[in-house]
Amino acid sequence: LHFAYNQLTSINVSSNTLLSSLRCDGNALTELDVTLCTNLTDLTCCENQMNSLNLLHNENLTYLHCGNQVNAEGDMLQLTLYLADSLKELWRSDWMYESNNVNVIVDGITTTLPGNSGSDFEDGGKY
Repeated sequence: LHFAYNQLTSINVSSNTLLSSLRCDGNALTELDVTLCTNLTDLTCCENQMNSLNLLHNENLTYLHCGNQVNAEGDMLQLTLYLADSLKELWRSDWMYESNNVNVIVDGITTTLPGNSGSDFEDGGKY
């Protein structure tokens, strides 16, 4: 399902349990409920107006762009991302380095672009 850059303020995909790919970036969404979309493998929802995103039940994800959230005035918002434990290593090893995932918080750690100051992981490492 692809409807990027359409100035949408809301969508309802919660009953689409077989949905595997969703691209809704560049709209004005303040929330996105994909908790029942357990077959979702590809999600692009960056450049909206969301404060949080729950992906605790989306363990099949292999691609995620969710950052660069801004409010109606264009100010950057931090997105709190709730990830299934099985996805956290994929976040740390791959997704967090994407420019479309900047300013996202996972487990209290805010992502920045590589080359910026970065935050410490719990084990003391840097990203």
